Amino acid sequence: MAFIRIPGGVWVPNLPPVWGSVAAITSTTENLLVDADEEEIQFFGHVYLAAGSGSKTFGTSGSKVGWLPGTPVTFAANSTLRVGVKKLATIDVTTGPPPRATIGAAAFDVYDDLVGGTDTITASTWREDAMSAGTPFTVTHGDVLAICFHLDTTSGSPVVRIRTHNNAQISNPASTLITSGPTYSTGSVSPILVLTFDDGSLGWLGGTFVQSSLSSETIGDTNLYGNIVRMPFACKVDAIACTIQSAGSADMDFGFYSSPLGTPAAMSGGTVAIDPHLTGTARWMVRPLTEEITLAPATDYALAVKQNSATAISALWYNVDSASHLQANGLDSTCYAAKSTAGGAFASQNSGKRRFGAWFRISQIDTGKPGIVGG
Repeated sequence: MAFIRIPGGVWVPNLPPVWGSVAAITSTTENLLVDADEEEIQFFGHVYLAAGSGSKTFGTSGSKVGWLPGTPVTFAANSTLRVGVKKLATIDVTTGPPPRATIGAAAFDVYDDLVGGTDTITASTWREDAMSAGTPFTVTHGDVLAICFHLDTTSGSPVVRIRTHNNAQISNPASTLITSGPTYSTGSVSPILVLTFDDGSLGWLGGTFVQSSLSSETIGDTNLYGNIVRMPFACKVDAIACTIQSAGSADMDFGFYSSPLGTPAAMSGGTVAIDPHLTGTARWMVRPLTEEITLAPATDYALAVKQNSATAISALWYNVDSASHLQANGLDSTCYAAKSTAGGAFASQNSGKRRFGAWFRISQIDTGKPGIVGG
């Protein structure tokens, strides 16, 4: 192998925008809502295609907007929620902040109408709305789009909430709430959205963090909880991080285990013993390894926390509606939550559609070119 060092290293999977928040990946909010006629929520960002390059068609032959409603939701007859996309031509690049696209239902390029009394919006339940009207258009990797939600109502008291991540992020991706006036208000949040294109491939606004639900699970004495990780190339790792919650002083091990689907074994230099004396609040925990370890390509490892006492330690995790959505958060379906009971083989959690909040820092990668040495 021929390794080259990455100055400063790279954390994988992607660190969510809430990095540094006390509550870490559990920080979500529903402070963006439409509850009056002509109100609109607009999310802006540069589109990242799953392929990392190229162009796709967003139209009415399979394209969808995936999003997570908040709670509670009141959506009855006499109201219509238009869900869809406005392309760059509708976005005002000179006025603001906050950012803004042309408001109103007529400004959508491609959309679907959800009709109260006919369509149901279920609170806290991921949904995929298939686009049914508008003029298809080409989206190129890196294009700026506005993903929008527009409410029309003639009577009643509708309330539609959009779940987001509350991270005080106001630049890119960005969000704007438009109320009567019109009044434009910046939402200090980042969206939880996924685009499906006509060919079935995915895209998202760069910098988002996608999930359909969040919770935690007590690991249990002598058990391990973590992520199965399989890298496509050889690499070296020098640090690890996770989000955990402890009921008090608790001893634990955290790090890499080999043969996770057979007989798991702590990797030499890849695990650290921890006595953090944590409070009962969810916290980030970052630890350097005592030495770099090497992960072989196309090989399963587990990055996991082992509970070494009866004092409860909770692993914070998130679900996605489809394992393919994990791409938006870095890596793909080869990184998923799994649990080992009493040191036995790890078992996948939620059919591979869950991730434990754990990350590792790649310090060197194998270039595959003999003679290149990075230190």
